[in-house]
Amino acid sequence: MAHSNQAATLTKALISLISNTQSYDEVCAYMASHKSLSDPTMRKRVVSGQAGDYCTPLITACIMGKLCILQYLLEQGANPNVP
Repeated sequence: MAHSNQAATLTKALISLISNTQSYDEVCAYMASHKSLSDPTMRKRVVSGQAGDYCTPLITACIMGKLCILQYLLEQGANPNVP
């Protein structure tokens, strides 16, 4: 349960960051700054978002037209099929 809450919190912060920055480097720095994101499973959960959120980091990057960030998220394991 704690990992689920942590993933949700980190995902929301990532979505906010993507919405408010033009910087690919800032997103990379955010991902590198959290020790929990060094775990591949946690990283994938965060960049994929959660089913039912209706706004995932990938959707946010698409809507905002941030193709470099979109590609980075996919490289980090984001699941494009999360609804």
